[in-house]
Amino acid sequence: MARSKDSYIDLLKSGSPDAADVYTVPELTEVSVGYMLENADDFVHTTFGPVEVSKQTGKYRRYKPGAFFRNKMEKRTDGAESAGGGYETEMLDFSTDVWAWHTDVGPQMRANAAGTVDVEMAATELCSNAALINAEVEWTATYFKTGIWSTELTFDASPAPGQFLSWMDDDSDPIADQRAALKAQRKRAVGKRANVIVYSEDVWERLLVHPLLRVLWGGGQTPGGPVLGDPAMFKSQLAKLLEVQEIKVAKALYTTSNDGDPTETFDVIVPTGVGMFYRPARPSVMTPAAGYTFNWTGYAGAGSQGQVITRETIPLTKGATRYEIERAYGFELVSADCGAWLEGVLDT
Repeated sequence: MARSKDSYIDLLKSGSPDAADVYTVPELTEVSVGYMLENADDFVHTTFGPVEVSKQTGKYRRYKPGAFFRNKMEKRTDGAESAGGGYETEMLDFSTDVWAWHTDVGPQMRANAAGTVDVEMAATELCSNAALINAEVEWTATYFKTGIWSTELTFDASPAPGQFLSWMDDDSDPIADQRAALKAQRKRAVGKRANVIVYSEDVWERLLVHPLLRVLWGGGQTPGGPVLGDPAMFKSQLAKLLEVQEIKVAKALYTTSNDGDPTETFDVIVPTGVGMFYRPARPSVMTPAAGYTFNWTGYAGAGSQGQVITRETIPLTKGATRYEIERAYGFELVSADCGAWLEGVLDT
């Protein structure tokens, strides 16, 4: 059963630290985990399976997939030994980094917020949101770009094999383009066909109004007419048509202006693009994968996503309290053959 906010506060009061202590607060770490899960819909850095590790760095063993797909059996003569063999493995490295951020709450803020704002929860959520944005930026830099996946299709105004028309062109065929990419990727990954597709928000918005796709969710209304239907249902129908388990749309925003700028500006974190990834049902050395998220849960009381919230009274202040989040994790590209990238889908 989920805890109420009052129960969290009671627990915190009963375990309040001395002024000089840095106090790890399991209850706030639990709140942080819940906050991240609750606000995960717009973020795509959770695309790959999590792997909890007890050490910051290490190695993991991966079986090379070729041995599992060769036709190796031979006819056996009476009394003879059977044909046999083995498989190759390779050792891959993983590493996690510790990221941190804090916010301070002074006694005046507490007094002004009394009865109106739960400053303990507000500080935890502010820290947790910083961790979400950080992970989204790092995920994007690791996986969502050209030049890293073995299968890559590109835009061209006069497309040749391996190319496609821009999806801004009403004569383009996004379904055929994606199925072609999935087919090519599957061959490279010896049958491990990508089962998750990630769209940037602008690509998703274009697909919603593309003439070829409107019939999937708008009842076949005429091109240029009003958009009807349920986008969630369209996403489900599109996933079935492409034979993938999940479609994710990256919608998370972050602030692009600097602290102190007179005008705040915002933008999406994930740039224009389409990524296709094979994600096994569970991480396994026997199964290839596009990527893994290694969470260092052995670090300082960290939660399931490698994060921990601490609270301390700041020395030489009159009762100011610091709330800090650390998150220890690392994104690893496991197999470039298990992903595909479509470059320039909205170029003109």
